[in-house]
Amino acid sequence: MQMSDMGNISELITRIESRLTDELSKDLFHARLRNMIYRDVDDLRNDILDIAEKYNWEWEVYQMDRMCESVFDISGIVIFGCGINGKQIYRLFRGSKYKDIPILFCDNNKEIWGKKVFGCDVISPEELRTRYRDCICVIGSSKYRQDILQQLLHEGFPNKNILYPYIGILFGIVGWQYFDYLTPEDNEIFIDGGVYDGGSSDDFIKWTKGKYKAIYGFEANPYCIERCKEYYNKNGIHDVEFVEKCMWNERAKMVFASTHSGASRISDEGNVVVEADTIDNVLSGRRATFIKMDIEGAEYRALLGAERTIKKYRPRMALSVYHKPQDIIEIPALLLKYDDSYKFALRQYSSTADETILYVF
Repeated sequence: MQMSDMGNISELITRIESRLTDELSKDLFHARLRNMIYRDVDDLRNDILDIAEKYNWEWEVYQMDRMCESVFDISGIVIFGCGINGKQIYRLFRGSKYKDIPILFCDNNKEIWGKKVFGCDVISPEELRTRYRDCICVIGSSKYRQDILQQLLHEGFPNKNILYPYIGILFGIVGWQYFDYLTPEDNEIFIDGGVYDGGSSDDFIKWTKGKYKAIYGFEANPYCIERCKEYYNKNGIHDVEFVEKCMWNERAKMVFASTHSGASRISDEGNVVVEADTIDNVLSGRRATFIKMDIEGAEYRALLGAERTIKKYRPRMALSVYHKPQDIIEIPALLLKYDDSYKFALRQYSSTADETILYVF
Protein backbone atom coordinates (compact mmCIF):
# COMPACT_ATOMS: atom_id res chain seq x y z
CA MET A 1 0.00 0.00 0.00
CA GLN A 2 1.43 3.37 -1.03
CA MET A 3 0.10 6.86 -0.35
CA SER A 4 -1.43 7.09 -3.83
CA ASP A 5 -3.45 3.91 -3.18
CA MET A 6 -4.94 4.96 0.13
CA GLY A 7 -8.15 6.61 -1.04
CA ASN A 8 -9.47 9.18 1.40
CA ILE A 9 -6.45 10.24 3.46
CA SER A 10 -8.56 12.29 5.87
CA GLU A 11 -10.69 9.27 6.77
CA LEU A 12 -7.59 7.13 7.15
CA ILE A 13 -5.93 9.66 9.48
CA THR A 14 -9.09 9.79 11.59
CA ARG A 15 -9.19 6.01 11.75
CA ILE A 16 -5.55 5.72 12.84
CA GLU A 17 -5.94 8.51 15.39
CA SER A 18 -8.94 6.72 16.90
CA ARG A 19 -6.64 3.75 17.66
CA LEU A 20 -4.07 5.88 19.51
CA THR A 21 -4.38 5.22 23.20
CA ASP A 22 -3.30 8.49 24.82
CA GLU A 23 -2.82 12.22 24.27
CA LEU A 24 0.97 11.95 24.01
CA SER A 25 0.55 9.55 21.09
CA LYS A 26 -1.85 11.97 19.40
CA ASP A 27 0.53 14.90 19.89
CA LEU A 28 3.38 12.94 18.30
CA PHE A 29 1.10 11.74 15.52
CA HIS A 30 0.14 15.31 14.64
CA ALA A 31 3.79 16.41 14.71
CA ARG A 32 4.69 13.59 12.32
CA LEU A 33 1.75 14.42 10.07
CA ARG A 34 2.95 18.02 9.80
CA ASN A 35 6.40 16.76 8.92
CA MET A 36 4.93 14.45 6.27
CA ILE A 37 3.25 17.47 4.65
CA TYR A 38 5.86 20.20 5.06
CA ARG A 39 9.10 18.15 5.32
CA ASP A 40 10.76 20.71 7.64
CA VAL A 41 13.03 18.89 10.06
CA ASP A 42 13.60 21.97 12.24
CA ASP A 43 9.86 22.44 12.69
CA LEU A 44 9.61 18.78 13.69
CA ARG A 45 12.41 19.16 16.23
CA ASN A 46 10.69 22.20 17.69
CA ASP A 47 7.42 20.24 17.87
CA ILE A 48 9.25 17.48 19.76
CA LEU A 49 10.74 20.00 22.18
CA ASP A 50 7.26 21.52 22.68
CA ILE A 51 5.88 18.07 23.50
CA ALA A 52 8.77 17.41 25.89
CA GLU A 53 7.99 20.62 27.77
CA LYS A 54 4.28 19.80 27.87
CA TYR A 55 4.92 16.40 29.46
CA ASN A 56 7.89 17.49 31.62
CA TRP A 57 10.43 15.10 30.13
CA GLU A 58 14.00 15.26 31.41
CA TRP A 59 16.46 14.75 28.60
CA GLU A 60 19.69 12.86 29.15
CA VAL A 61 22.47 14.69 27.29
CA TYR A 62 25.24 12.10 27.08
CA GLN A 63 27.70 14.27 25.18
CA MET A 64 27.46 16.87 27.91
CA ASP A 65 27.79 14.18 30.57
CA ARG A 66 31.03 12.96 29.01
CA MET A 67 32.32 16.52 28.79
CA CYS A 68 31.64 16.97 32.50
CA GLU A 69 33.77 13.94 33.35
CA SER A 70 36.83 16.05 32.54
CA VAL A 71 35.47 19.55 33.19
CA PHE A 72 34.36 19.40 36.82
CA ASP A 73 33.64 23.02 37.74
CA ILE A 74 31.16 24.39 35.20
CA SER A 75 30.71 28.12 35.71
CA GLY A 76 28.31 28.38 32.79
CA ILE A 77 27.39 27.28 29.28
CA VAL A 78 27.88 29.40 26.18
CA ILE A 79 25.99 28.34 23.05
CA PHE A 80 27.87 29.56 19.98
CA GLY A 81 25.15 30.26 17.43
CA CYS A 82 21.85 32.10 17.85
CA GLY A 83 20.07 30.39 14.98
CA ILE A 84 17.63 27.50 14.99
CA ASN A 85 20.15 24.90 16.18
CA GLY A 86 21.45 27.10 18.99
CA LYS A 87 17.93 27.80 20.22
CA GLN A 88 17.09 24.10 20.15
CA ILE A 89 20.18 23.36 22.24
CA TYR A 90 19.07 25.96 24.77
CA ARG A 91 15.66 24.30 25.06
CA LEU A 92 17.33 20.90 25.40
CA PHE A 93 19.45 22.10 28.33
CA ARG A 94 16.43 23.69 30.01
CA GLY A 95 14.74 20.29 29.89
CA SER A 96 17.71 18.44 31.37
CA LYS A 97 19.64 18.20 34.63
CA TYR A 98 21.67 21.18 33.40
CA LYS A 99 18.65 23.50 33.56
CA ASP A 100 19.99 25.56 36.47
CA ILE A 101 23.41 26.31 34.97
CA PRO A 102 23.72 29.91 33.64
CA ILE A 103 23.55 30.07 29.84
CA LEU A 104 24.84 32.70 27.42
CA PHE A 105 24.75 32.90 23.65
CA CYS A 106 27.65 33.87 21.41
CA ASP A 107 27.50 34.80 17.74
CA ASN A 108 29.64 36.27 14.97
CA ASN A 109 26.84 38.67 14.03
CA LYS A 110 27.82 41.91 15.75
CA GLU A 111 24.33 43.32 15.28
CA ILE A 112 22.99 41.07 18.03
CA TRP A 113 25.83 41.52 20.55
CA GLY A 114 24.39 42.87 23.79
CA LYS A 115 20.89 41.69 22.95
CA LYS A 116 19.07 38.71 24.43
CA VAL A 117 17.88 35.32 23.18
CA PHE A 118 15.43 33.50 25.46
CA GLY A 119 16.38 36.10 28.08
CA CYS A 120 20.08 35.18 27.83
CA ASP A 121 22.77 37.71 26.94
CA VAL A 122 24.43 37.45 23.52
CA ILE A 123 28.19 38.05 23.73
CA SER A 124 30.90 38.51 21.13
CA PRO A 125 33.60 35.91 20.35
CA GLU A 126 36.12 38.28 21.95
CA GLU A 127 34.13 38.32 25.20
CA LEU A 128 33.91 34.54 25.05
CA ARG A 129 37.68 34.23 24.70
CA THR A 130 38.59 36.75 27.40
CA ARG A 131 35.81 36.56 30.01
CA TYR A 132 34.23 33.12 29.71
CA ARG A 133 37.13 30.72 29.22
CA ASP A 134 35.95 28.61 32.15
CA CYS A 135 32.55 27.99 30.55
CA ILE A 136 31.71 25.08 28.32
CA CYS A 137 31.18 26.36 24.79
CA VAL A 138 28.67 24.30 22.82
CA ILE A 139 28.82 24.73 19.06
CA GLY A 140 25.21 25.43 18.11
CA SER A 141 25.22 25.36 14.33
CA SER A 142 25.09 22.29 12.12
CA LYS A 143 25.93 24.28 8.98
CA TYR A 144 28.92 26.20 10.34
CA ARG A 145 30.11 23.84 13.07
CA GLN A 146 33.51 23.15 11.50
CA ASP A 147 34.12 26.85 10.86
CA ILE A 148 33.18 27.73 14.43
CA LEU A 149 35.43 25.01 15.81
CA GLN A 150 38.41 26.28 13.83
CA GLN A 151 37.63 29.84 14.90
CA LEU A 152 37.54 28.90 18.58
CA LEU A 153 40.82 27.00 18.37
CA HIS A 154 42.49 29.76 16.35
CA GLU A 155 41.41 32.37 18.89
CA GLY A 156 42.77 30.31 21.76
CA PHE A 157 39.61 29.12 23.49
CA PRO A 158 40.49 26.00 25.55
CA ASN A 159 39.94 22.89 23.45
CA LYS A 160 38.89 20.86 26.49
CA ASN A 161 35.97 23.24 27.04
CA ILE A 162 34.55 22.95 23.51
CA LEU A 163 31.61 20.63 23.00
CA TYR A 164 31.44 19.74 19.30
CA PRO A 165 28.26 17.73 18.60
CA TYR A 166 29.23 14.86 16.33
CA ILE A 167 25.92 14.79 14.43
CA GLY A 168 25.88 18.55 14.00
CA ILE A 169 23.41 19.31 16.77
CA LEU A 170 23.46 18.38 20.43
CA PHE A 171 20.70 15.91 21.22
CA GLY A 172 19.09 14.34 24.24
CA ILE A 173 17.45 11.00 24.83
CA VAL A 174 14.66 9.88 27.10
CA GLY A 175 13.08 6.56 28.01
CA TRP A 176 13.91 2.94 27.19
CA GLN A 177 13.49 2.59 23.45
CA TYR A 178 11.37 -0.37 22.24
CA PHE A 179 10.68 -1.66 25.76
CA ASP A 180 9.17 0.97 28.06
CA TYR A 181 5.57 0.86 26.88
CA LEU A 182 4.54 -2.79 26.67
CA THR A 183 4.70 -5.38 29.45
CA PRO A 184 6.34 -8.76 28.73
CA GLU A 185 4.24 -11.88 28.57
CA ASP A 186 5.26 -15.48 29.26
CA ASN A 187 7.52 -17.19 26.72
CA GLU A 188 8.06 -14.21 24.45
CA ILE A 189 9.44 -14.97 20.98
CA PHE A 190 11.35 -11.93 19.78
CA ILE A 191 12.16 -10.86 16.24
CA ASP A 192 14.99 -8.32 16.38
CA GLY A 193 14.91 -6.49 13.06
CA GLY A 194 18.24 -4.70 12.79
CA VAL A 195 20.44 -6.33 15.44
CA TYR A 196 23.32 -3.88 14.79
CA ASP A 197 25.41 -4.39 17.95
CA GLY A 198 23.18 -6.76 19.92
CA GLY A 199 21.95 -4.11 22.32
CA SER A 200 18.26 -4.50 21.50
CA SER A 201 18.38 -8.25 22.04
CA ASP A 202 20.11 -7.63 25.36
CA ASP A 203 17.42 -5.11 26.33
CA PHE A 204 14.75 -7.64 25.35
CA ILE A 205 16.29 -10.13 27.78
CA LYS A 206 16.32 -7.52 30.56
CA TRP A 207 12.72 -6.65 29.72
CA THR A 208 11.66 -10.30 30.07
CA LYS A 209 14.04 -10.86 33.02
CA GLY A 210 15.55 -13.69 31.01
CA LYS A 211 12.28 -15.55 30.71
CA TYR A 212 11.80 -15.90 26.98
CA LYS A 213 11.51 -18.73 24.48
CA ALA A 214 13.46 -17.61 21.40
CA ILE A 215 15.12 -14.76 19.53
CA TYR A 216 15.37 -14.35 15.76
CA GLY A 217 18.02 -11.76 15.00
CA PHE A 218 18.03 -10.24 11.50
CA GLU A 219 21.22 -8.45 10.46
CA ALA A 220 22.66 -8.12 6.95
CA ASN A 221 25.51 -5.67 7.50
CA PRO A 222 28.79 -7.60 7.11
CA TYR A 223 30.49 -5.20 9.52
CA CYS A 224 28.02 -6.14 12.24
CA ILE A 225 27.37 -9.86 11.81
CA GLU A 226 30.46 -11.26 13.50
CA ARG A 227 30.37 -8.59 16.18
CA CYS A 228 26.75 -9.48 16.95
CA LYS A 229 27.53 -13.18 17.18
CA GLU A 230 30.42 -12.44 19.53
CA TYR A 231 28.16 -10.22 21.62
CA TYR A 232 25.54 -12.95 21.86
CA ASN A 233 28.16 -15.52 22.90
CA LYS A 234 29.91 -13.23 25.36
CA ASN A 235 26.67 -12.26 27.07
CA GLY A 236 25.21 -15.76 27.13
CA ILE A 237 22.25 -14.88 24.92
CA HIS A 238 20.67 -18.26 24.28
CA ASP A 239 17.96 -19.73 22.08
CA VAL A 240 18.94 -17.48 19.18
CA GLU A 241 18.59 -18.03 15.46
CA PHE A 242 20.82 -15.48 13.76
CA VAL A 243 19.50 -14.57 10.30
CA GLU A 244 22.20 -13.02 8.10
CA LYS A 245 19.69 -11.32 5.83
CA CYS A 246 17.75 -8.10 5.32
CA MET A 247 14.09 -8.08 6.20
CA TRP A 248 12.18 -7.52 2.97
CA ASN A 249 8.92 -8.41 1.20
CA GLU A 250 10.47 -11.14 -0.96
CA ARG A 251 13.50 -13.41 -1.20
CA ALA A 252 16.11 -11.48 -3.18
CA LYS A 253 19.65 -10.19 -3.43
CA MET A 254 19.88 -6.52 -2.50
CA VAL A 255 22.48 -3.81 -2.93
CA PHE A 256 23.38 -2.67 0.58
CA ALA A 257 25.25 0.36 1.92
CA SER A 258 27.45 -1.33 4.50
CA THR A 259 29.14 0.94 7.04
CA HIS A 260 30.24 0.76 10.65
CA SER A 261 27.24 2.82 11.76
CA GLY A 262 23.66 1.99 12.59
CA ALA A 263 22.57 3.79 9.42
CA SER A 264 23.56 0.94 7.07
CA ARG A 265 20.68 0.19 4.73
CA ILE A 266 19.41 -1.13 1.43
CA SER A 267 20.49 1.36 -1.21
CA ASP A 268 21.06 1.45 -4.96
CA GLU A 269 24.32 3.23 -4.14
CA GLY A 270 25.49 0.51 -1.76
CA ASN A 271 28.86 -1.21 -1.70
CA VAL A 272 27.93 -4.86 -1.14
CA VAL A 273 25.25 -7.35 -2.20
CA VAL A 274 23.40 -9.15 0.58
CA GLU A 275 20.61 -11.68 0.93
CA ALA A 276 17.10 -10.51 1.74
CA ASP A 277 14.10 -12.55 2.84
CA THR A 278 10.72 -12.27 4.49
CA ILE A 279 9.76 -12.94 8.07
CA ASP A 280 7.15 -15.37 6.79
CA ASN A 281 9.77 -17.38 4.90
CA VAL A 282 12.25 -17.45 7.77
CA LEU A 283 9.71 -18.42 10.39
CA SER A 284 7.98 -20.87 8.05
CA GLY A 285 4.86 -21.00 10.19
CA ARG A 286 6.59 -20.65 13.55
CA ARG A 287 5.24 -18.25 16.14
CA ALA A 288 6.37 -14.72 16.98
CA THR A 289 5.05 -12.66 19.91
CA PHE A 290 7.02 -9.42 19.65
CA ILE A 291 8.57 -7.79 16.58
CA LYS A 292 11.01 -4.90 16.74
CA MET A 293 12.04 -3.17 13.52
CA ASP A 294 14.57 -0.38 13.15
CA ILE A 295 15.83 -1.08 9.64
CA GLU A 296 16.48 2.30 8.06
CA GLY A 297 13.36 2.75 5.98
CA ALA A 298 12.69 -0.88 5.04
CA GLU A 299 10.03 -1.32 7.72
CA TYR A 300 7.04 -1.10 5.38
CA ARG A 301 8.48 -3.65 2.96
CA ALA A 302 9.40 -5.95 5.85
CA LEU A 303 5.85 -5.81 7.18
CA LEU A 304 4.56 -6.79 3.75
CA GLY A 305 6.75 -9.86 4.13
CA ALA A 306 5.29 -10.67 7.56
CA GLU A 307 1.61 -10.77 6.57
CA ARG A 308 1.02 -14.45 7.34
CA THR A 309 2.83 -14.27 10.67
CA ILE A 310 0.95 -11.16 11.77
CA LYS A 311 -2.46 -12.48 10.72
CA LYS A 312 -1.90 -15.84 12.37
CA TYR A 313 -0.22 -14.84 15.65
CA ARG A 314 -1.04 -11.14 16.13
CA PRO A 315 2.37 -10.23 17.57
CA ARG A 316 2.89 -6.99 19.39
CA MET A 317 5.42 -4.67 17.79
CA ALA A 318 7.79 -1.76 18.28
CA LEU A 319 8.37 -0.18 14.87
CA SER A 320 10.45 2.79 13.76
CA VAL A 321 8.29 5.30 11.92
CA TYR A 322 10.80 8.11 11.43
CA HIS A 323 12.92 7.02 8.47
CA LYS A 324 10.33 8.06 5.86
CA PRO A 325 7.75 10.81 6.46
CA GLN A 326 4.91 8.71 5.02
CA ASP A 327 5.57 5.84 7.44
CA ILE A 328 3.39 7.53 10.05
CA ILE A 329 0.38 6.76 7.81
CA GLU A 330 1.43 3.81 5.66
CA ILE A 331 2.62 1.53 8.45
CA PRO A 332 -0.41 1.71 10.79
CA ALA A 333 -2.73 1.57 7.75
CA LEU A 334 -1.12 -1.67 6.61
CA LEU A 335 -1.35 -3.20 10.08
CA LEU A 336 -5.04 -2.33 10.37
CA LYS A 337 -5.54 -4.04 7.03
CA TYR A 338 -3.98 -7.17 8.53
CA ASP A 339 -5.85 -6.97 11.84
CA ASP A 340 -8.49 -4.33 12.46
CA SER A 341 -8.33 -4.84 16.24
CA TYR A 342 -4.80 -3.42 16.62
CA LYS A 343 -4.28 -0.34 18.80
CA PHE A 344 -1.31 2.01 18.74
CA ALA A 345 0.87 4.21 20.89
CA LEU A 346 3.67 6.53 19.84
CA ARG A 347 6.74 7.39 21.88
CA GLN A 348 9.71 9.64 21.18
CA TYR A 349 13.22 8.79 22.38
CA SER A 350 15.38 11.58 20.93
CA SER A 351 15.18 15.36 20.87
CA THR A 352 16.01 15.24 17.16
CA ALA A 353 13.66 14.07 14.42
CA ASP A 354 14.80 10.46 14.93
CA GLU A 355 13.69 7.61 17.19
CA THR A 356 9.91 7.80 16.95
CA ILE A 357 8.52 4.35 17.77
CA LEU A 358 5.05 3.02 17.00
CA TYR A 359 3.89 0.44 19.52
CA VAL A 360 1.33 -1.99 18.16
CA PHE A 361 -0.77 -4.18 20.44
